[in-house]
Amino acid sequence: MRQIWTAPKRTTPDVGPHAAAGLWLWITICLVIRVAAATAPTALDVAPILSDRDMNTFTRRETDRLIREGNDGPWSTFPILVGSPAQDTRVLISTASTSTWVVAVQGCQGSNIPSNCSTTRGSPFNISSSTSWQDNGPWGLNIESNLGTNYAADEGQFGWDTVGLGFQGSGGPTLNHTVVAGLQTMDYYIGMLGLNPRPTNFSDFNHPQPSYLSLLYENSKIPSLSYSYTAGAQYRLNKVLGSLTLGGYDDSLFVHNSVTFPFYYDQSRDLTVGLKSITGSGGESLLPTGILTLIDTTVSQIWLPLEACTAFESTFGLVYDETTELYLVNDTQHATLQKQNTSLTFTLAATLADTVGVNITFPYAAFDLEVSYPLVNTTQRYFPLHRADNDTQYTLGRVFLQEAYLTVDYGRSNFSVSQRTWELNAPKHTVNILPQNATDSSGTGNGTGTVPAVTAKAAKTSIGAIVGGIIAGIAAIAALAFGI
Repeated sequence: MRQIWTAPKRTTPDVGPHAAAGLWLWITICLVIRVAAATAPTALDVAPILSDRDMNTFTRRETDRLIREGNDGPWSTFPILVGSPAQDTRVLISTASTSTWVVAVQGCQGSNIPSNCSTTRGSPFNISSSTSWQDNGPWGLNIESNLGTNYAADEGQFGWDTVGLGFQGSGGPTLNHTVVAGLQTMDYYIGMLGLNPRPTNFSDFNHPQPSYLSLLYENSKIPSLSYSYTAGAQYRLNKVLGSLTLGGYDDSLFVHNSVTFPFYYDQSRDLTVGLKSITGSGGESLLPTGILTLIDTTVSQIWLPLEACTAFESTFGLVYDETTELYLVNDTQHATLQKQNTSLTFTLAATLADTVGVNITFPYAAFDLEVSYPLVNTTQRYFPLHRADNDTQYTLGRVFLQEAYLTVDYGRSNFSVSQRTWELNAPKHTVNILPQNATDSSGTGNGTGTVPAVTAKAAKTSIGAIVGGIIAGIAAIAALAFGI
């Protein structure tokens, strides 16, 4: 199997200013696309298709049901358009992938495939129906190989095609000739919108293919190399949806703190944090020793050392299923855990030696999830904890982003992690992240050159229609620097 080339480790952070060119647009995606010019004082709503903003819902056009999908969630998915003519499909967010992954129609073909496969896998993409598809053959996905042999063997049918944000008619930006992978593997049950700005290298490092984010920046669609994301929480208020902001962050969605995390020296693990402790609401310690762990929303679960998993088993009465390698929860145990309602606090710091950290607290409901085909034959409740075999597998997956707000600034090589806040109908407050040495040309004072965590200030919360996160953008030179 051919593997996509990965970039070498860097020994010093890649930091550098980029010049802002042309009209800056920043994009907020919360299952609706919002596009705004950075020169304008307020954001512009674009085609909020079938969106009930007061109730913070986004419905399928064909079924009038909430888009909450996945076989280990439910999770909040995002609509994109792929190919010519454009095909609607839905994806999750990957902080690790450098390209767009969509489930191919072949992913719902074969024996023992459930009849609702196309619906549950986000409406697969038919490569052969796209006149703009330029094929590059099968290649290894090559981003989660440290998590085991299944991930290491996963590959996709790579090529280049047109990709747009939002549903047809929503008015979101569309880019031509972007790297796309068609998936058949069940390890990634739903496709991914990759937010990592490093380029894809197929044969060597001499022909880097720009990421979707770098193309957005090069085409003057977003102001900076940054993004914000929170995964949504089906157990909060009116089942709060996920939020992705490209080109800024929503100041109303999180509590500010004073901690800034520098990028890790290994650029394939940029978003590494020091996890100092995990503490139960009764004072229980569930992490015997602090660890360095990667924030990676490509996977859903939290991967911890065996000693920590044993502590979780003791606290929650969990039983590990050797066959599925999952912590399955029966009805009796589920009722007990709901009654106990133990909360967990994760304490993060830039390094394990740092004394100043960030606390992210989770109710039990954040771990009260369901797993279904093909991981199990029938839908069952489970606790999203996974036993890690070694320290390269320590991961804070998508479940962590239910209660955390992540902002990543590739221009400054740092990021922030903040506690998500919850207030029904709170007004949103979106803020631009500008390149270094740039000023907000709107004159509104809304521009910022810092990741939001550096200012200690309580923020308002919002579960309004558009939940904002971070801004994503990347300069062409930055894309090359990160990938070579």
